[in-house]
Amino acid sequence: MRATRSRSATFATPPDRIDEEKQIIGRIKFGDRVEPHDTIRRHKNGRDVEVSLSVSPIYDSNGRIVGASKNARDISVRKEAERIQATLIAELNHRVKNVLATVTAIARQTFARATDIGSATKTFEARLRSMARAHDLLPHGSWESASLNSLVREALSPYPADRIDILGPDTPVTPKLVVALSLILHELSTNAAKYGALSTEAGRIHISWSVEDMHPPKLLLNWIEVGGPVVVPPVRKGFGSRLIEGLRPGELGGSVDVTYKPGGLQCHIQASLDIDWASQPADYSD
Repeated sequence: MRATRSRSATFATPPDRIDEEKQIIGRIKFGDRVEPHDTIRRHKNGRDVEVSLSVSPIYDSNGRIVGASKNARDISVRKEAERIQATLIAELNHRVKNVLATVTAIARQTFARATDIGSATKTFEARLRSMARAHDLLPHGSWESASLNSLVREALSPYPADRIDILGPDTPVTPKLVVALSLILHELSTNAAKYGALSTEAGRIHISWSVEDMHPPKLLLNWIEVGGPVVVPPVRKGFGSRLIEGLRPGELGGSVDVTYKPGGLQCHIQASLDIDWASQPADYSD
């Protein structure tokens, strides 16, 4: 074969690809054509580039192999798109599995002890609508996060806004935390409307949150009811209570403290702001 005088045939080959280049040269010597394949080659600026490489032998007028014709097409953009697609598919799989696990748990607990199927069905549908509204917020954050302010206001939208105080920074929260918090807020607000502050004309709800500058950062969210009927701790915890208290360290990197004070129910939530779908789904069983 004939090589250039100034550079060897391997000048654009990264050190860890030298053996690959030698195999290509060997095949060209025997008249083989190397079909396009994905590999790495080194740009003249020293940067490694992902390319689609094909090599064909060059013949002289007597049919002798005197060189090789290389065609290296930069495929960096395509490779990066493939990596992003693989990441998105993996993330989607996590999300679907966790959402299905949550829906299964909600269905099981809603109907397990139901004596009135019609009422239980309405409760189940309301919980699913709460999840759906939470997911509707995610596209606005490119599916990576949603605004906590928007989440809280959406969860409380069925109730009189003039009786609900909302205060906190516009904090982005991860998709898994969006689903968990929306379900918790749904249960708290439903309970407040039936038995708590929203069941009377004078009752109010104060919702506030802050972020602790830790690693990872922690969300501190407080739900405080005032002005409602005298609160009596429940004799037995229903699904709503178990769901609210399902925010455990091993699941969402946080904790929940529910206090049944006579003047009104209080719920204090701590959650990790970097929790993702790879974490275990919450357990709402007995």
